[in-house]
Amino acid sequence: MDLVAKDRCTFKKAERLSSKTEITKLFQSSSLFEYPFKVFYFCSTNTEQDLPKILISVSKKRFRRANKRNTVKRRIREAYRLNKAKLLNEKAKKLNVGFIYVGKELHDFYFIEKKLNLILARLASQYETKI
Repeated sequence: MDLVAKDRCTFKKAERLSSKTEITKLFQSSSLFEYPFKVFYFCSTNTEQDLPKILISVSKKRFRRANKRNTVKRRIREAYRLNKAKLLNEKAKKLNVGFIYVGKELHDFYFIEKKLNLILARLASQYETKI
């Protein structure tokens, strides 16, 4: 990956966690909680992975209407896209992260971004100490 692509704030399909086996491993791994998120994370054994992969989930039980669920997911994706540089070091490229939105109300983008920043900082510090 060249330097120009690393500096850009993008969120491509390769950064999404879609493998069923990886998702199963994700939910059996370590977790942390920062309202309104429950976050699962683990280090993948995939040698070809060069970026952290994420999964975003919003409960149908909490938000019955699909447009509200999609709004929350869109806000989370955008907040991650803008702040993912905190996880883009050489050690964290094998990290798989699942963001589960457990809040009952629809929060604005700035609240979600602030909480996601806290989560990414905690993840970066925890992941650095484990390796």
